[in-house]
Amino acid sequence: MSSNLKNMALGLAVVIFANVSNAKELKLDDLFPNNRLINVNITISDQDWDKIRYQRRTRENALPPSRKFQPPPSPYSYVKADVVIEDVSFKNVGIRKKGFLGSQDTERPSLKVKLDYYEKNRNIDGLKNLTFNNNRQDQSLMSQFMGYRIWDEADSPGSRCAYAKITVNGRNLGVYCHVETVNRKEGKISVSLFSEGKMLIQKSQKLRIGSYMVLAGKSTGDSAWFIVISKSN
Repeated sequence: MSSNLKNMALGLAVVIFANVSNAKELKLDDLFPNNRLINVNITISDQDWDKIRYQRRTRENALPPSRKFQPPPSPYSYVKADVVIEDVSFKNVGIRKKGFLGSQDTERPSLKVKLDYYEKNRNIDGLKNLTFNNNRQDQSLMSQFMGYRIWDEADSPGSRCAYAKITVNGRNLGVYCHVETVNRKEGKISVSLFSEGKMLIQKSQKLRIGSYMVLAGKSTGDSAWFIVISKSN
């Protein structure tokens, strides 16, 4: 009896170890393939889904007189959802509607997913925000993808773009463009995929664009590139 229990415990330990060892961990490259769709399955309460998909940006709330002094408040709010990306589950993420005009479709809205909205420091290789555009105004579904691809082929630093099949509560919403989100914080624009070999603007090199100065660099101990934009004299 004791021998059987030991064998069962050993077998269970082997199974658990195998599952842990084989657990999939997403990398940035997994999110931006150029030859297939990534699968994104969203589970959200019906009440919260109706709440965000019917929120709207109007000319009045997008262009109030106060915009001269500060950015207008967003008409979109985050709600809680669970997301499975390429068979990897992320519980309790923030999700909201995004965009203007065609992005505001109530059946297939463009979406933002914030992985660390409720659980801080959660990310995929440093990427905390996911952007899914519905391509409502592009029946070919190709313009955005090709634009980013041409930019990339020119060895210009910028976001990557891929295609995603979005499912909400089991309903297939179709093909979206998944664009790598650029994070803006404290005057820095952080693009996680800059690499020195592909940078046209090399580290610490300044580039004047109109009345603005652009400086590319890295924070101490940080592998991610950032761009600082400042008003030039």
